[in-house]
Amino acid sequence: YHVGELVQVDLMFLASPRNTAQHIHLEGGFNYLVVAVDTFTRYLQVIPVKTKGAIEVALALDAIVKRLRDAYYGGLSHYPFKLLADSGTEFSQARISEKIKNCSLLRSKSKHGASIAERFILEIRNKIRVMKGGHSVTDLTLRELKQVVATINSGPKSTVSSQGYSATEL
Repeated sequence: YHVGELVQVDLMFLASPRNTAQHIHLEGGFNYLVVAVDTFTRYLQVIPVKTKGAIEVALALDAIVKRLRDAYYGGLSHYPFKLLADSGTEFSQARISEKIKNCSLLRSKSKHGASIAERFILEIRNKIRVMKGGHSVTDLTLRELKQVVATINSGPKSTVSSQGYSATEL
């Protein structure tokens, strides 16, 4: 795959269902984050959503794809994108096809789903915990969320930063 060709997506529930001690309260009443990672550059994009409804998630994915097309291809909408998601019902092929031009949704049948996106979800949680001094129940502003994403994107796991490029230079 090349830059922007395959983007793994997953949904992060801010009130962790596995560990009730890791609740994150994001301002604005958002309960989920749509997490998208370019598999080539490891460039992370995050958009908060209030529900995990297929329409709201599709709109968030549309915004992410537009950002990536602007960053990588000068906004050209004819460049095809592939989104790889797990089998969650929030990732509806019909809704995504309806909202995003030249974008196909691949559904992972493996138990690993969108493993790169899942790893980034863990990293987001860890960065928030460190930012907030190790507290498990946390209030988070949208500005702080942007800082977390920027920190991850500038870290060593990102092909973009490790090669000395910005996402727009690729």
